Amino acid sequence: MIELSIPFLLDEKAYKLGFLRWLGIDYKSSSHILWSGRTGSGKTVAAKLLLARTVLLAPPELQPVQVTIIDPKSDTDFDFLDGLQNFYRGEQAPQGLKNFYEMFRKRQNKDDTTRNLKIAFVDEFASLVNLISDKKDNDTAHKNLALLLMLSRSFRFSIQLATQQASAKTMGDSGNREQFGAVCLLGDSGSETL
Repeated sequence: MIELSIPFLLDEKAYKLGFLRWLGIDYKSSSHILWSGRTGSGKTVAAKLLLARTVLLAPPELQPVQVTIIDPKSDTDFDFLDGLQNFYRGEQAPQGLKNFYEMFRKRQNKDDTTRNLKIAFVDEFASLVNLISDKKDNDTAHKNLALLLMLSRSFRFSIQLATQQASAKTMGDSGNREQFGAVCLLGDSGSETL
């Protein structure tokens, strides 16, 4: 059996007893991750740490790990990626989600026969949704997100979203919030997150 778990966090109780017991993110069973918390709670820092650990520690079956970064808020957190393929900032962010969805469709339709892990990280999903002013395009983005969350795990795709509040309005009414295998709450995430 292929081990697809990436050690990420130390188990606090075990650590206090002197044991280094890692809690992992298992990309085989729970590939989608939701980061939620107020501004400054550490969502982006934690997500960058997991992305780096995944790229470095993923087993050969998942390599090369391909990461798409979608940064609608255009913060300085990803300035080091300027000019790189698969980095979408500001007004380009909606195109990043479209392109990632198309990568999934190619693999699903067997136009892409590779099996490496492909990750899309959206830093502040609510900002991405707000950038898409056309209602039809906004509905399409929510539909594509729903399909990615429901169908892409077995194709080795991972959706990782950071948002201040994962409300039904932000995430869409299609049950998207229930599709995340790992939910990481940092600080005060608000009453509608779960």
